[in-house]
Amino acid sequence: MLKQLGVPFLLLIFLMYLAISGDNVINSLGIDLSHQSQNILSNYFFQICLWLGWAWFIERFIMLFLWKNQDSVHKLVKIIVTAIIFFIAILGIVNIVFEQSVTGILIGAAIITFMLAFILQSLLQDIVTSLAIRHSYQVDDWIMLKHDHIEGCIVKFSWRTLLIKTRDGSQLLIPNRRLGEHIVINYKKHDLPRRQSITITLDFPTERIFRTLLAGTKAVLGKNNLLEEPGPKIMLSDATSSGMKYLIYYWINGNAEPEFARHLILKSVIEHLQIAGLFITSSHQATQSSLESRVKLLAQIPLFSALEQDELNHFAMHLQERLYQEGNSIVKQGAAGQTMFIVAEGLLYIFTELEKKENKVKVGQIISGQFFGEMSLLTGQARSATVIAATDTIVYEVSKDNISPLLSNNKKFSETISKIVADRRLSTLQTLATSAQVEKGAKNEDIAKQILDKMRVSFKSSFLSDLQQK
Repeated sequence: MLKQLGVPFLLLIFLMYLAISGDNVINSLGIDLSHQSQNILSNYFFQICLWLGWAWFIERFIMLFLWKNQDSVHKLVKIIVTAIIFFIAILGIVNIVFEQSVTGILIGAAIITFMLAFILQSLLQDIVTSLAIRHSYQVDDWIMLKHDHIEGCIVKFSWRTLLIKTRDGSQLLIPNRRLGEHIVINYKKHDLPRRQSITITLDFPTERIFRTLLAGTKAVLGKNNLLEEPGPKIMLSDATSSGMKYLIYYWINGNAEPEFARHLILKSVIEHLQIAGLFITSSHQATQSSLESRVKLLAQIPLFSALEQDELNHFAMHLQERLYQEGNSIVKQGAAGQTMFIVAEGLLYIFTELEKKENKVKVGQIISGQFFGEMSLLTGQARSATVIAATDTIVYEVSKDNISPLLSNNKKFSETISKIVADRRLSTLQTLATSAQVEKGAKNEDIAKQILDKMRVSFKSSFLSDLQQK
């Protein structure tokens, strides 16, 4: 940089010498000039060159030393700074060398500047915004303009416009002033996790609402770019005349579509709310009665579709409600058990211990409206998996005393439950890759017969004898 500044510096010294000792230099060279010509050279030409030399030297000094990394400085800024320096030099030449007033020049320049600023205000706003934010954005950054609901990846960033590519492949050219007028979220890289939120209005807050919202959210995490970690959060955000506003916070991969992620979360949450008897509008009651919610829950489960209404009511009335805190085990693999469970609110994870593996492996989940443990209840066999509460969870425990009268009095219920349990058993075997590759109908029939035999022994009753003879 010193070498690059050396030429302007030497030239400046030489011009200063000429401006001070111009007459002596001319005389020493033996140049025969008239007095008028010599006066023009000494008093005007050398002085003009000195002013322009100073301007060039200052411009070079700024470019080389004050802006060491010139690539980081906008080209337009360099042009403007250079123009200002040389404009000041011209004013000095007019005022000092030619001893003329510069007031008119300044007024004219001010008027021209004002007119240009008025005419080109949009352009200037784009340029000024570009200068202010150019270090905040880079190519490949993923941004969202909240006011315009525009989201995409930066392809090119110029002094006037920003070119972004949206998720559908479209390219949008956005004036830079839009970045200065509205809120812009810069996700930096589109593959980084991003937090999203959904607001739902319900009635007065209860543990049931928090539990159900959390379970509905967690039920769809871990797939479709919805992240399990960081975990979701449920918070109260506001209290209005229409109800309490609940905020659901969750995280997605940066390359996920926020609209689709929102759809999945809302769909799951609404399903869990409906099963729990909760509503998203304050025009309804916040909750149903305990018996009503139980009957409604059971009516949605295919296992109990064959029951009459009075049987369903009686069965629902005698269910035992259990509350399990997040992280608690409800059943453990290999443990004895003679009950089944129906999930009323919450989310459960299923773990199994595979051969030659010390750690448990997550193989599935159970959401509101689903049941588990039916093989232990009907056949008395040990638990085949460990079930752990992923959220605070309420389940209804079904014992032999609850279900035995239904099996004895309702033949259709016996047929339904044996078929459904056989289907679930086959599905589990296929998932764990332990079943043989046989025709599905035949396999279901074989499993159903095995279950009926075990049920008959377990309940020590003849209510299945006619069914078994078929």
